[in-house]
Amino acid sequence: MQVIAQGHSDVGRRRSNNEDYFVVEPSLGLYLVCDGMGGHASGEVASKTAAEAIRDFVKAHLPEVAGFDGSEAACSKAAHILRTAIEHASSTVYEAGRNDPRLRGMGTTCVALWFLGDKVVMGHVGDSRIYLTRNGTLHQLSEDHTYANDAIRHGMMTPEQAYSSKFAEMITRAVGVQESVVVDTFAFDVVVGDTFLLCSDGLYDYFQDGNELTAELAPESIANVPERLVGLANERGGKDNVTALVVRTSVNAEPAVAESDKKRKTIIDDDISILRHLDLFMELSMAELVRVLVSFKGRDFAPGTEIMTEGTAGTSMFVIVHGEVIVSRQGQAIATLLSGQHFGDMSLLDHRPRSASVTATAPVRALELTRESFNDLMVKEPALGAKVLFKLAQILSLRLDNAMRTRSSSDDDEQARRTPRATMDIAMASPFSRAARKSRPGG
Repeated sequence: MQVIAQGHSDVGRRRSNNEDYFVVEPSLGLYLVCDGMGGHASGEVASKTAAEAIRDFVKAHLPEVAGFDGSEAACSKAAHILRTAIEHASSTVYEAGRNDPRLRGMGTTCVALWFLGDKVVMGHVGDSRIYLTRNGTLHQLSEDHTYANDAIRHGMMTPEQAYSSKFAEMITRAVGVQESVVVDTFAFDVVVGDTFLLCSDGLYDYFQDGNELTAELAPESIANVPERLVGLANERGGKDNVTALVVRTSVNAEPAVAESDKKRKTIIDDDISILRHLDLFMELSMAELVRVLVSFKGRDFAPGTEIMTEGTAGTSMFVIVHGEVIVSRQGQAIATLLSGQHFGDMSLLDHRPRSASVTATAPVRALELTRESFNDLMVKEPALGAKVLFKLAQILSLRLDNAMRTRSSSDDDEQARRTPRATMDIAMASPFSRAARKSRPGG
């Protein structure tokens, strides 16, 4: 996989100086945009100082990711380096402002992408944005650190109330305003054909139509895309500095590598598609989905392989991407599960033994989420973790209701009396399951 990039920045139509600054460092795999603030020339100083500090920090710590293998541990280390680089930039900018009264109070936003192998690490502070177009669909990966967005995200205001506030556009996080700053970072899979746009608010304020921005990022060559985007923003008002940095992944020149990249893209597209249509994750954004996917591990099972064994301790839930499995209890088949269904949910919440066995009846590709990875998600992404946990509680609650109704209608049936626990652990016929009807015996 190859990475190509083009950037363009302009002062705009109403400003006298350009406080935006971008970095393109192919040798490091680092691409970033900073939008300075502070008045006079201090915004320019803040953005350039921060960008160069991040670049130099990543360069100095590059040996620490030598031999990057894409593992969870390797991604965590890379995310830590980028997070620390932005924190270091914040202290550098803050110190510069403290030493020069003319620069005091200056700060900058920052959006950064660090490409390592087939992964990319994203870092973000402020209201500059990162967009991704994949398979013709636009996704905003960054989340604005503004008064309005924070108020909405934390349930303090409705969108109407938040955006009508006089503080709506006030930035709640910035690099350099304080010595330290909270940085949003996460690593995720990147595939051939991904196109990223890193931009300042001077650009995206003039592109409220996502379809238009998708079309502008679609040309086969990105050589003139940033300049065109900046030009359109200026034509529509140019009230602020305008910066666009477009980064695209393309097919490697070596045929064997190119074929491998294409196969990997198919796998990741399938994984994302399955999670997107799974009731547990249906309400998540693309940015949240790619964060969740990092917590899963792809697993392949041959026909006849027992994926889950009745009576053993459970530590993982599984989502079927392709294939078919049979669920059995005490040697008796109770359900067949297909692509898009999941099992083993209860192991994320308790340590009780598995209530049923699950065996592959055809070649199966599944996504495995361990209790440990689930707990890590809760700690590292509390807001996202709360969303997933709440949805899981809804699913299990309705599944329990169904199980208890089955039990109460068949109290004299020993099999029915033991079914509720199995039903709790297996996504058999939950109203939340799109494919539930297919899994019912005889259904």
